[in-house]
Amino acid sequence: MDETDPSDIDNKQIVLRNPRFEDGLKIFKLIQAGPPLDLNSVYYYYILCRDFSETCVVAEMQDTIVGFISAYCRPGEPSCLFVWQVAVAPLMRGRHLATDMLEWLFSQPDCEDITVLETTVTPSNKASEKLFRRFAESHKATCETATFLETAQLDQEGHEAEILFRIRPLR
Repeated sequence: MDETDPSDIDNKQIVLRNPRFEDGLKIFKLIQAGPPLDLNSVYYYYILCRDFSETCVVAEMQDTIVGFISAYCRPGEPSCLFVWQVAVAPLMRGRHLATDMLEWLFSQPDCEDITVLETTVTPSNKASEKLFRRFAESHKATCETATFLETAQLDQEGHEAEILFRIRPLR
């Protein structure tokens, strides 16, 4: 994948689909290659692919996963989709792939009753902030923010606070 000339890439070559169980290791490697995302265990990504595939999406190009969004419907609030991670391969950045994946996910049958989208974003992650504010604007929804986790609560050196974005009403 790294040998591809970015100017040769056409977004029409990208297939969006729900992840399959066997995608777990590929997704792990995508996240591993995309700091500053928090890397979870390989096991975690296999569980996502098995148990939450209907609310997750991968972007695939030439048998390579170049994008991934993990999300789930919140227990106790099934109309709320919580987006956990958004990952785009470095080669694919700047092509609105994250927007395409988010819109694709939101249009799927398992998300048809979603009226609220939540996510958390660190203050320095301006690309993610822009993605979710643009999503809210395109759906004529409000985007409320509040501190979700303070730096001290994360107990990790160098980890920023997590800001909750709550986008509603959708649909």
